[in-house]
Amino acid sequence: MERKKNGPPCGKCRPDIAPGNVEAYGIWSRCRGQLILGFGGAVDINVVAVKTIMDLEEVEDQRECMAKVQTLAAIVLSEQARKREAEKETE
Repeated sequence: MERKKNGPPCGKCRPDIAPGNVEAYGIWSRCRGQLILGFGGAVDINVVAVKTIMDLEEVEDQRECMAKVQTLAAIVLSEQARKREAEKETE
């Protein structure tokens, strides 16, 4: 895996995923476009979509997986909101 000397991994690679998070990351990857939108952009991931994919993938501990997916979604959406605000400030 190719990495930059400083900062996050480059665009050709992705960060390593902890073994306990692989399943949740896979579910999030399939659902990441299923977002609840507000006036300022995405505000949350659609938990019905997450539940549907967990059922299809026969996830055993759905409570734990849902919590991990929601945490990941919150981090991603928070970063997207931060970037939007930064862009507004530069305009």
